[in-house]
Amino acid sequence: MGVCRKLLVFMALVGSLGAQSQTGVTAQLDAKETQLADLYADYWRNEYQIARGSESLSSRPIQERIRKVISDEQFLRRLKAAQFRDPLLKRRRNLFLEEAAYTKISNDEKLTAIVEDNAVPGWGR
Repeated sequence: MGVCRKLLVFMALVGSLGAQSQTGVTAQLDAKETQLADLYADYWRNEYQIARGSESLSSRPIQERIRKVISDEQFLRRLKAAQFRDPLLKRRRNLFLEEAAYTKISNDEKLTAIVEDNAVPGWGR
């Protein structure tokens, strides 16, 4: 009986540690999505003002901040490793990872050239 009890306690501890770890990833994902929503809102407000003729504005600093939020390698590794049961969390995870991959490709000249050359006939260089 003592061995079974110890095994149950061990399984409960391991399960709670896994849940805490995923809760941490979920909280980070929530925070990053909120940050990105705010940054994209700032970006589009800036772009609107630029389109209306404001020459003193630039969206480059906001774009850099967006890239920094999306390209957090430590978070991306944790997010890739996370195994969510909730279909909504799975979808959010996949969307964030897809955006991170897109950001990585679009900010690397060599990768961008490869994608452009192979994506649509007649598009490349």
